[in-house]
Formats: sequence, C-alpha cells, structure tokens
Amino acid sequence: MTISIEQLVNNLPPYYRIRLVAGKKGISNTDIGWVSVVEDYDTEKFKNTNRIVLTSGMHIKSMDEVLNFAQNLHKVKAPALFINTGKYIKEVPEEVKEYCDKVDMPLYTIPWDVLMSDVAKDIVHALVQEETKNLSVAELMQSIIFNTENLSNQLNKLSFYGFSDEETYCPIIIKVDDIHDYDHHTFLKSVKMCCERTAEETESVLIAFLYNRIVTAILVNAPKNKEEDFIKALDANLSVRFYNCKSYICVGRNESIYNLSVNFKRLLPIMNVAIKNSNRILYYDKMGMYKILSEVNDMSILKDMYNETIGRLIQYDNENNGDLTDYIKNYIQCDGNVQTVANNFFVHRNTVNNKLNKIKEITQINPLTLDGKIVFSAAIKISELYNL
Repeated sequence: MTISIEQLVNNLPPYYRIRLVAGKKGISNTDIGWVSVVEDYDTEKFKNTNRIVLTSGMHIKSMDEVLNFAQNLHKVKAPALFINTGKYIKEVPEEVKEYCDKVDMPLYTIPWDVLMSDVAKDIVHALVQEETKNLSVAELMQSIIFNTENLSNQLNKLSFYGFSDEETYCPIIIKVDDIHDYDHHTFLKSVKMCCERTAEETESVLIAFLYNRIVTAILVNAPKNKEEDFIKALDANLSVRFYNCKSYICVGRNESIYNLSVNFKRLLPIMNVAIKNSNRILYYDKMGMYKILSEVNDMSILKDMYNETIGRLIQYDNENNGDLTDYIKNYIQCDGNVQTVANNFFVHRNTVNNKLNKIKEITQINPLTLDGKIVFSAAIKISELYNL
C-alpha cells in the first residue's frame, strides 16, 4: 500500500471524531495490510499481517492489560491501534500513551457512540481503493511497455492517476534467486514489497509489477542523485531481507515515457549478464560493448558471429574432449596476456600459443590480432547476453 495511516484517518468522516493521542511519528507509515475489529487479545494471529487493530477493550480486566495489548501489537508490527473509549476503557492510561510515543505506534481514540464497524468499513474501502489504483497504474504501465500501438490512449488514462508524459521514467528490473521451496509468486510479491518500502524510505515515486519471474520497478521523475540513492538503498534492503539469496538489479535509462518500452526491453539481456558474472548492480549506460550488441535488432547477425567463433570451438571441444573454449575465454579475460593465461592453467606459455594457433585454424580468426580479440570478445558477450 502507498496510503499512510495519516491519510486514512484524514479521509474518514469528521463526525467520527477520531483523535490521535500518541505515536504521532508513526502516522506516515504506509506498511498497512488490512484492518480488524478485535476483542480477543491473542496478537500472534496478526503476526506479519500488518493489520490496523480496533478494540473496545470489552474483555480487558485491568488497565495494565491495555499496556500489555499495545506492547504485543507492536511486537507483531501492527501499524496502528484504535480504542473505542467511553464504556470499557474510559480513558487511555498515560503509560500506554507513553509507550506508543516511544515505539512510534499511532494510537487513536474513537468516541463510544461511533460504531467501530463503520470506521473499519471505511478504512477497508480506502485500502481497496488504493490497491485498485495501484493495480490499474501497474497494468497501464505494462500495457505501455508491451502494447505501444495504443500509446496515446494509455497515456490519457495514466494522466487520470496524476502521471504526465513530461516526467521521466526509469525502468529497473530485479531478480532474487529463491533458494527455498517457497511458492514463487508469493516470494516475488515479497521482493516487490521490498522495492515499494525502499521507495517510501527514499521518498521516491515508484510503480512496481511482476513480469516473467522478475520484479519490474519504474522510478518516476527521479533526478540522478535520487535514482542512485534509491538503488543503493534497494540493494541494502534486499541484502538484509533476503540475506541468504543472491539479488541482481539492472537499471535502465531515465528518459521520456515514449522510450520506456525500448528501455525496458534492453534490460532483459543485461540481467543475463548480471547473473552470469554475479554483478549485483548493473547500469545499462555503463555496459560498454554489451550495450552496443544489445542494440542489434537482427539476432541472426549475432548468432552467426557466435556460431563462427565460440560455437565452433564448443563443437570441437565436445567432439575431441578439448578445452579450447576455456582457453579463449581466459585469454580474452586476461586482455590477451599469454603468460597470465599460462599461469592460470599451470602450463608453459608455448602450450597457450599452441592452443591459440589451433583456435585460429578452426575458426579462421587470429586471436593474436586486435581484430581477432574484438571478434572473440564480442562473441563471448553475445553468449552472456542471450544465454547461447
């Protein structure tokens, strides 16, 4: 959710006469899952649900139990507590207010003549409206990316939600390797939620959705420094939240929404490079030759280059139990330094030269020349971009 506790309460009818009595610093919290009216004070059932709780204290026998209830709600991360005062709880004890101030948990009172069910119903309505809005914006953004034929119509709809074609839109794709046997869709939703929380922390405008087992985030109208702050914070939050998983972030260009579709599609092969080379963060604009190769629209050209070089070596190695592919990749990685390659493979440099001559014989491309190095380097990068 992107609506805060404060916004929820401000949108409620004024005749409810709801009053904030403690926890003012927490009213900007947007981590809201749902709302419940409860008179059963077992808070374990609310664990990880982020529920706003409303109660009259019907079964509370002493004011000490009110404090205990508030403490337990904070432990399960309830975003706010509303108490219907006037009958069972005449006034909120001072120690409860002090505790809520200490932990920044908003505490509100509702007069006894106001039905908690009405308050809860209106909060639910606001949450559903916000969720519907978020889904609509996300669906529109996906449509803009994947269905560019109706762009003008889609932009008109997007403007209804406060977004403009004069703003910039930076696509970011995030992948986290799930090493557990979780429901993958639920896991992806957790990653998406981590992105949304990071946006709140960095005061960034973000539209996020799930696509093809990755999380896509569109950062809206973010200057360069704010974009970098968001990426750093997101990387840190992913590391903490999914500490035993590998995470990868690929960042596109921050440009007009008219370029969003192209910018997003450029990132997909870059994610393959990130995973292949264990790069946590990659910026498209810093990808050098990868960027040039990803701009080639005719895949047959790239596949031909790959098949005539690395592809031929792989075929030769498979048929002859060879290791030429390993040698050429290491040779390119070492900037053509034969002695370094020899050291890496624990062989004499003459062995490396023999391998390179064999590579020249098979591919008809000399890896000792500058042109040869460029061709082999490009072929290796093509294989990383497109998992060839």
